[in-house]
Amino acid sequence: MSLTKITLSIILLLLMLTVGCSKAITKAEKTNNTESYEHSEIEQESKDTVITPAQRQLELLQEAFAPQTPKEAADKWANGVKTRNGAAQFAVLSPELKEKLLSKYKEIMWVTGTSSPWVKQYIILNEQKETEEVRKYEIQFELATSTGTAGNYTIEVSIKKYSNKWYITQITSPIGGLFPQ
Repeated sequence: MSLTKITLSIILLLLMLTVGCSKAITKAEKTNNTESYEHSEIEQESKDTVITPAQRQLELLQEAFAPQTPKEAADKWANGVKTRNGAAQFAVLSPELKEKLLSKYKEIMWVTGTSSPWVKQYIILNEQKETEEVRKYEIQFELATSTGTAGNYTIEVSIKKYSNKWYITQITSPIGGLFPQ
C-alpha cells in the first residue's frame, strides 16, 4: 500500500472521528455566539445546522477517495476490511448504504473487525457484469490467528455507478464481525 493511501486512510479516520464527536451548530447557537461562529464555521446551512470546516474537509476527502472503477471500489473496500479501517470502508459505500450503516460505524469508533482472527489477505475472485452501471464481485478473505490459518470467507459486493464514481450498494456475507452489516 502506498504512503499516500495510508496517509489518506488515516486522515479519513481522524476526520470521521472528529465529525462523529462534534455537534452541529444550530441557528440558535449562531445567534448566541456570532463572533465565534463567523471566524470558525462555514456559513452553509441545511435544516437548521451549519457544516463545520472539518465536515466539509471530510466530504472533500471522501470525494477524492471515491473509486473511478468498480474494481477499485471492491479493492478499496476489501483493503479497508483488511486494515480494519471503517472510515475507508464507509467512504466507498453508496449514499443509501452510508445512511443505513452510519450509526454502526460510529458505535465501533470506525474500527472494524477483531484483533483475532484478522484478515491476512484478500483476493478479488470474480466479477459479474449485471448491467452497464452495476457489477458484482466475489472477494475471498483469508483469516489468521497467532496459531495459524482461521479459514477463508467469501463476501459478495454489489457496486453501482453514481455519476462518474462507483460505490458499494450491497454486502452479502456469511460471517459477521469483519465490518458493520
